[in-house]
Amino acid sequence: MNSNMSIKGVWTITEYDLNDNIVSENVINNIITDTAKTKLAEWFANGFVKNEWCIVLGTNDNTPLASDIALNTPVSITANTGTLTVANNKLTYKVVYDSNDTNGVYYEAGIYDGIIPTGDTFIPITDYTNGYLFNHVLFDPLTIKSELNKLTITVDITFGA
Repeated sequence: MNSNMSIKGVWTITEYDLNDNIVSENVINNIITDTAKTKLAEWFANGFVKNEWCIVLGTNDNTPLASDIALNTPVSITANTGTLTVANNKLTYKVVYDSNDTNGVYYEAGIYDGIIPTGDTFIPITDYTNGYLFNHVLFDPLTIKSELNKLTITVDITFGA
């Protein structure tokens, strides 16, 4: 992988009311972890391998670091899978949390990759710990998820020279 190649991650957290009207939208840059950079180099050298991915939310408000190997305070029940697409120089991962999903107050989130299921079926709330933290974001402002809203989290990871 070109040592001058830049990698940028951007999270878009869109909050909807129960009638699917947009209430708010927050766009935040994130940290791509050192482990993810190594994995990306392998992908560029050997071809992209789609593993199981999931987003996990957390309750800690410490600043994310590139050296992070896990969220500071993950809430395992928030682990949720979504849709990963790859086009040109961009990966996009999208996860939807419905009104009855994972209600709480969250300060941080991350994508976990390279997850190996413990059995025949991938179970996000337990299996995400088998993977590595791909990126880490601190919500600013914090994200409140309740039975009165839905969240769509879209993460764009772009590669450039």
